[in-house]
Amino acid sequence: MPCNGDYMEPSQEEENTRETAQHLRYVLTALGKPVPKFVEDATCAGYLGFGQLNPMVVRLCTEIREMPDSVRESLVYDAHSASARALATWWEIHLDADRIRLKQEARERDALRRRAALQKLQGLSLEELERLAQDCPG
Repeated sequence: MPCNGDYMEPSQEEENTRETAQHLRYVLTALGKPVPKFVEDATCAGYLGFGQLNPMVVRLCTEIREMPDSVRESLVYDAHSASARALATWWEIHLDADRIRLKQEARERDALRRRAALQKLQGLSLEELERLAQDCPG
């Protein structure tokens, strides 16, 4: 009996790539836009789209965000379409992840600003610090 890879499962990235490609193909087709070959290939096997996950997520997100509300409502939230229901779930998860990522990025920016301000203050003399304290309201 020859060797085979039946025991191998697709990686999480391959699964995410395949799922995202299927959603992107659904949206582009519904909008009458051409579907790139790499997206078509990735809908069958996620590994064919290796390295394309983030560009596909960006494209899908952009397409959905730029839709008029009425189009988004009919395309993403069509309860009679299994593709739309799966896309709606993906979209809600994506929006939640974006909210979390944006909050984290804001916290990181604030921490960098605080560190930069502390570094500036650490180089000041006592007189300069007192002068700054007098100039601060409150």
